Amino acid sequence: MVSDSSYDGTPPNIKEATFITSNYNVLVGAPEAQTDQPGVQKGGAVYFCEINGESCGQLVFDSSGSNTHEGEQIDSKSNQWFGATVRSSGSIILPLKVIKRFYVTY
Repeated sequence: MVSDSSYDGTPPNIKEATFITSNYNVLVGAPEAQTDQPGVQKGGAVYFCEINGESCGQLVFDSSGSNTHEGEQIDSKSNQWFGATVRSSGSIILPLKVIKRFYVTY
């Protein structure tokens, strides 16, 4: 089990966490991590780390902010819990987001 602080990308205690492991590397989901996405608060992230803890870096899947159409915001990527679920198979990594918010304008 990972402590609550690890949801934001704080390095977890590897001995206490459950990870997807492959060739001495781990994928770590941090669903409340603050990323560099413009205008997005706690969008979430996925990190690729060496199991020995020597290197750990964010895998960038989406560097853009929330989507707009004709100048109007149509969704929100803030607090979407991206990385709450992470699956891998070979070289394919599939991170999932829990929440997707869309806006409807009448």
